[in-house]
Amino acid sequence: MKSADSPMLIPLLLAGALVTLHTALPLPAQADPSQPMARYFGMRHGESVPSSQQRICSAMAAGIDPRNGLTERGRQEVQESSDAWIAAHGDTIRRAWQQGGLWIVSSPFSRSRETAEILVERLQHWHRQQGPALAIRLDAELRERDFGRFEGQSPSGPLYRRIWDQDAANPEGNPWGVESAAAALP
Repeated sequence: MKSADSPMLIPLLLAGALVTLHTALPLPAQADPSQPMARYFGMRHGESVPSSQQRICSAMAAGIDPRNGLTERGRQEVQESSDAWIAAHGDTIRRAWQQGGLWIVSSPFSRSRETAEILVERLQHWHRQQGPALAIRLDAELRERDFGRFEGQSPSGPLYRRIWDQDAANPEGNPWGVESAAAALP
């Protein structure tokens, strides 16, 4: 249970990357500790080489391979998404950053890590002030679901639909060596 002088957490989640804002503001004495005090924002990675090829890339070894990172179009998408997110949440971001509470957590997959790197670059360009350095924390728990024997196969669309139909019928199942939907969620 948080006391009245506990810090308030304001995390921001970015798809493939998790951004956390943590403010040093004390919680009001009447705050309900069961209510989340953090904000999370998700940001999906931009177009990746595998997605541009309609190829499944879900195994860790393939995911961290730099050849499976963002395309040029994907980098542009992330720049635009980052700028829009900063414009929409600038005051909250600035306050958290100044208090050392802006965290970015990303999957180690190249497409996600590159997305987080572009976000940090855009934040630093926008902020233009000395402040705490932004580091990207890699967390393997944010990885892609493992699609088993479908790894590397294309076209991905019909394969994903086949898996999702199976998920709907049995979220605990793992045919084709695919990580079950139930196991993929904490």
